Amino acid sequence: CCFNASDVTSVKVGSVASFSYVGSGEYMGDLVVTKSGAFYLWVSMNGLVVEGMPLDVSVKPGYTCASTSTVSGDGLSTATVGEYATFTIVARDAFSNRQPN
Repeated sequence: CCFNASDVTSVKVGSVASFSYVGSGEYMGDLVVTKSGAFYLWVSMNGLVVEGMPLDVSVKPGYTCASTSTVSGDGLSTATVGEYATFTIVARDAFSNRQPN
């Protein structure tokens, strides 16, 4: 039996980059995930779920990206000498996943 990339009907948090047969009944696949968090990964071949599914997968955010991160607060526009000016930075990766504290 062979895996066919057309068997992948939906990927909710990423996209399948490639799958290929490597020999001896083994396949190699790449999955590009764009959402961080805890997920279940299901794999099927020819419409049948592979034994041992689902797998628990933990996806962490990528490196912080300035263009998707935000900063806000009064301290950005108003400050008093000798006093703290406060503002909030929300750091996010390139896919807008929030960085952990």
